[in-house]
Order: sequence, then structure tokens, then C-alpha cells
Amino acid sequence: MRIHKGFHVSLLKKYLASDLPRTPEIPPPPLEIKYEVDEIINSRRTRDYNVEYLVVWLGWNEQGWEPLEHLTHCIDRVREFHTRFPRKPRPNNLDSLLSTSP
Repeated sequence: MRIHKGFHVSLLKKYLASDLPRTPEIPPPPLEIKYEVDEIINSRRTRDYNVEYLVVWLGWNEQGWEPLEHLTHCIDRVREFHTRFPRKPRPNNLDSLLSTSP
């Protein structure tokens, strides 16, 4: 037996709008997901000579490479990482960033 994807025009009906008032659908509030850095475990230099950090996220079983611009809220973790691993790649302006942040 062959089944066609189309259907006969006699099965179509004209759309009739309802006279009943429709309540507008209110979208749910936006979902807020917070990512907090648990630990920085590595750093690498990219092709354009920027530095990225391998970050372990708190409460997640994931790691990800993030540029320094994404880690400004946790510059203390960056400081700890470079204290523990002074020979790992670091940005040229890191010392000025570390001295200005609390």
C-alpha cells in the first residue's frame, strides 16, 4: 500500500474565527541561570595571542574555555591560579588588572 503525503482538497474547510474573547497568553518570566566559577585549572594562548582560562563551573559537571573579559567578576580566582601556576600563559596587562581590582 502506498501512502501519499498530500491530501484531497475536499478535506479542507474554511477557517472561521471564534466570537469568544481570547485571553492573551502571558509569556513566562525569563529564566535566570547563574554561573559561578569554582576553580580555574588551566590557561592557553589563542591564535590571536589572547589568553583563555579553563574554568570549572560551580554546581555543573562542565568545563569551558573563557577569555579574561568574561572573568572580571572573579579576578581573585585568576590571581589564585597565577599564584599557583606562575609559568602558565598570562595576558600582558594582567598585572595592571590585578592591582586595580580588590
